[in-house]
Amino acid sequence: MSTSKNQFTRFRIINKCLSSRRKKYWTRQEILDELEKYDIVVSVRTISYDVELMKYDGNLGFFAPIEFCNRNKGYYYTDPDYSIENVPLTKAEFKILANSLSFLKYKSAFKEFESVVDKLLRVGSQVTRQYDTSSIIDFEKAPYYKGEEFIDPLINYIRAKQPLKIKYQKFNSDQPSDYLVHPYYLKEYRNRWYLLCLHEELEELRTFALDRIIKLEPALLYYKENPLEEPSEYFENILGVTVATGPIEQIVLSFRPEYAPYLKTQSIHHSQKILLDNEVEFRIELKLIPNFELTSVILSYGKKLKVLAPESLKEKIESER
Repeated sequence: MSTSKNQFTRFRIINKCLSSRRKKYWTRQEILDELEKYDIVVSVRTISYDVELMKYDGNLGFFAPIEFCNRNKGYYYTDPDYSIENVPLTKAEFKILANSLSFLKYKSAFKEFESVVDKLLRVGSQVTRQYDTSSIIDFEKAPYYKGEEFIDPLINYIRAKQPLKIKYQKFNSDQPSDYLVHPYYLKEYRNRWYLLCLHEELEELRTFALDRIIKLEPALLYYKENPLEEPSEYFENILGVTVATGPIEQIVLSFRPEYAPYLKTQSIHHSQKILLDNEVEFRIELKLIPNFELTSVILSYGKKLKVLAPESLKEKIESER
């Protein structure tokens, strides 16, 4: 059965009426009057049909104890403590919930969300224990890395539109430096997190790796709004997080044929397009701005991958091998 949003609203209003402590019996007209307060106009027949669904429909799972009193000409709950808001989940629903929460528990990077998942797992634990997936699924658990503790504070600072002073030490630097930034967006790439922000002095968008942040604190600055309507678009035409200058290039890569199944099921980038697929070669095209991450991925394949275009990327890879 397909149930519309409007119909669920009617169910909740009918439930609100029948759960009321101030009035036990509700006539059809009184329920219609309540619905009109929410700009819902239906017929008496619709009310009767809704009540039947609330009582008997297995997909809804309410099985509401509704009866009609002929003497008082109205509907009522035979159980005064009943409410559809208190209806427990079915075993099938618990199974779906348990599987979903197990996945979230291992994949969540946010401590505050992790605690919510734990609480949900404890609710109805006797039922969800039947569907424990730990013996049949082994999720990849990201190792702890320095900077993980900044994720939750940064989420709060971004929401609050709070400029920050960041003490940051690059890998190739002996001493940390201070930066004033306006935080906008957090992005994960290969189990590491990066902050997209506006550099106060340079007036440029920059990314800072959280594992290289030593300290962050609020800065006394007026917040500068994000110039991007969709921050995720900033990373649209690159691999990873390092945004390089230059045009989008048509990158053509040639692999040995045994890599075809892997690259078909897990693309290097969403722009990936298959150009050739036979017993001799698997060739793809990517439309990207070449950057550090792309170079690293290409080099990881060694000589089992050839760069066919552009020439500048081909030369760079050959010089670094």
